[in-house]
Amino acid sequence: MANYKNVVVVGAGPTALETVGLLLKKLPSDHRIVLVEANDFAYWPLGSLRASVVPGWEDEIIVPLKLSKLISAPHILLAGTPVQTITDDEVILEAGVQGFESGRIPYAYLVIGTGSQYNAPCRPPKEAKSIEDVKAYLRGLQEEVKRAKSVLVVGGGPVGIEFAGEVRSRYPKKPITLVSAAKTLLSPSGMDEKPKLASNLADQLKKQDIDLVFNERLDISGLSTGLLDQGEIFTLTNGQTITADFVFLATGNKASVPILEGYRPDAVSKNGRAAVSPTLQLKGSNNIFVVGDATDVKELKTSPLIAANIVASIKSLPLKEYTPGPPQMAVTIGTKGGAGVLMGMTVGAFMIKNVKGGKLFVPMWTKSLKVDK
Repeated sequence: MANYKNVVVVGAGPTALETVGLLLKKLPSDHRIVLVEANDFAYWPLGSLRASVVPGWEDEIIVPLKLSKLISAPHILLAGTPVQTITDDEVILEAGVQGFESGRIPYAYLVIGTGSQYNAPCRPPKEAKSIEDVKAYLRGLQEEVKRAKSVLVVGGGPVGIEFAGEVRSRYPKKPITLVSAAKTLLSPSGMDEKPKLASNLADQLKKQDIDLVFNERLDISGLSTGLLDQGEIFTLTNGQTITADFVFLATGNKASVPILEGYRPDAVSKNGRAAVSPTLQLKGSNNIFVVGDATDVKELKTSPLIAANIVASIKSLPLKEYTPGPPQMAVTIGTKGGAGVLMGMTVGAFMIKNVKGGKLFVPMWTKSLKVDK
């Protein structure tokens, strides 16, 4: 049996999978990838809001990892395998699995792609144990949205905007109110220097009869996304009241780096994200890289650089530093509306509906998994 050097990738989110795909093309033959994912399925967050409103979409955004043809021998896929923590040279699993009965995976290189934490439905609900559990949750949410007499969205970032847009697209007459603590939509989101984007989106929402309330906070303690037992009256600080029987919480996004918390005190920066160097290595480490939302850098396209730097390190070549590209964002309002920033330029509904609005990049995602849908 060959004595492979392991390149362990923790997480099967979009950026982690992109990194795996690139490494498969470049790794020397004496190295293999060990892809470790806590769930036994892949979940597509970009389609989750539509899947919360539109029946049938729950089947589009969840794929059993066993159907993926991305990984084949000698590379290894460990689906349904939670990671407990890491050391300088091992990944410690919560329990042993076939091939790693000790629950310890030695690595030459480690890529942490655990992404970010967000309330369901943007991430699978924590209580879900299977694909059917997740689908049942999404179908239940669809039914609750359908039954709701009025909808309150808390949060004016991309998630809140897109959920309001999905509800309006499906239910043209249902009252919808979006409340934001900020002065404008998308603040703070890294797009404050693009005020036309926020105003464009606000104008579209208003034209679709979605009420917008800014500079106001709601007490959401004890609340979760879903249908309330009965209609509730919410009072704003200015005395205005909002009546709703369905609440969507579009708040609480943060990096998901629990496996670093017990590793080294300096591994997590003050903002709760993995502290990385310009080469996207975990600070203080030569063989641990962090990809995607878990990092404390704004750059989105980190997978190509990480894959290239791992191969360069194996070959004892100099590593490259990341260079932030132009801001990118695409916010949909249903299937036909939205606005965004592409290649640094603000674009409107026509471009966004063609780029993202129709299929929400699902075909691209399933292609990255090498799954036929």
